[in-house]
Amino acid sequence: MKIIPLVVLILLPFSILSAQDPDHPKDEGANNPISLIRNELTNQLLVLEKKLPRAKQLQILAEARILALNLEGGERDAAVFDVANVYLRLRFTDEAKILFTGVADNGTTDESKISALEMLGNIAFVRENNIEQTVELTEKALFLAQLSEQKMKSAELLIKTGSW
Repeated sequence: MKIIPLVVLILLPFSILSAQDPDHPKDEGANNPISLIRNELTNQLLVLEKKLPRAKQLQILAEARILALNLEGGERDAAVFDVANVYLRLRFTDEAKILFTGVADNGTTDESKISALEMLGNIAFVRENNIEQTVELTEKALFLAQLSEQKMKSAELLIKTGSW
């Protein structure tokens, strides 16, 4: 079986969209590059999990990581988040932490920074059983949420912090 590189799989929807029937337009959200990348990553995830050796999984995810990091602004944050979540799902925890840390430190919006800190806290709790780091990261996310006046996110983080 020949493995198609993820780059080709990500570019394929772009060519399909450009050849689409004008009488049957797609949803506007489907034309956005983040949606296309997210959908393709989701579709290929089952293939990665079931058929590919771990080294090949890592290679394909590295290609997706490069594509995500070359986007700009909020699209970059969203794409990096998606790739990091796939890394996490495939148990490449260190790679996921690197990507989430990058968004937490250099994200374009407070919302993406808060979400990245929250994910880092989840990793610390679930994968590393490090309660102190979990609480510390969640408190940082809570502080940032309060500064940016995101009341719903603040409430959610308060509940989460209280449960730990």
